[in-house]
Amino acid sequence: MQLVILTGMSGAGKTCALRAMEDVGYFCTDNLPPQLLDEFARLRFDRQGERAAVAIDARGGSLFNVNLIRQFMQASHPGGAQPMLLFIDASDECLAKRYEESGSAHPMARNCSLSEAIARERTAVEPLRQCASQVIDTTTLTADELRARLEDMLKVDDASDGEMQVDVMSFGFKHGLPENADMVLDVRILPNPYYVPDMRARTGRDEDVRRYVLDGGDAHEFMDKARDMLEFLLPRYAKTGRARFTLAVGCTGGQHRSVAVADALGEFMRAQGYRVQVEHRDMAASREAEKRIISRTSGG
Repeated sequence: MQLVILTGMSGAGKTCALRAMEDVGYFCTDNLPPQLLDEFARLRFDRQGERAAVAIDARGGSLFNVNLIRQFMQASHPGGAQPMLLFIDASDECLAKRYEESGSAHPMARNCSLSEAIARERTAVEPLRQCASQVIDTTTLTADELRARLEDMLKVDDASDGEMQVDVMSFGFKHGLPENADMVLDVRILPNPYYVPDMRARTGRDEDVRRYVLDGGDAHEFMDKARDMLEFLLPRYAKTGRARFTLAVGCTGGQHRSVAVADALGEFMRAQGYRVQVEHRDMAASREAEKRIISRTSGG
């Protein structure tokens, strides 16, 4: 059985994601207390060929226990089955706007403001984000685009043609190493846009920031060697029969250099014929934090 644990920030789109998974044949359970994960898995893992998804998040109140979820992910399961932890995220600004527009109450907004509730939840779920198998940032996605992203991801896992899926994840070392990475590429030797004032609050997806990273210093030689390494290694990993390979690309905060390099390497590997998904684990959170710092220092 394939089991997906769906978690993330309230308001990021978990309900939409769960519905999309149900539509493609997953047995879905919403708002499952993590204390019942072992029992749920025991009942469902016996069903050959079944696909199941459970949503677990802050709605569980005092029953929401991050450590129990992490322990479940690290445990051995029948038949060697490995659950997938899918984290749905969005920027704090986007989450606040969605709550204000819907008029609904945030599950952690007890005796505090909406912004404080979002900050509390982000702190609480950050350990899950760091060990997630996949992170989907819905800040700029519509509901239909999120559904399409999920359907593409699930088709990869269902693929029977034997092709290896390559996942590229940018991250910030200060937020912790991704736990599921097969290879980690440290790009902190590349030019850092953080020290360019008008680039500090932007990301490696902005074209001028990307060019600053990829055209400066030893970037050309670095990228040539990274592409040569991947061109050599990936076919050999694929020959071992593995279904998925995860490349983590890290810089200090996960906002500029790692984002630019992850996108560039993703484009390269797609051109080589691989199925590639690129996720930016820490980009949104780092950008929001930097905006708050700039606002405070400017007196805004």
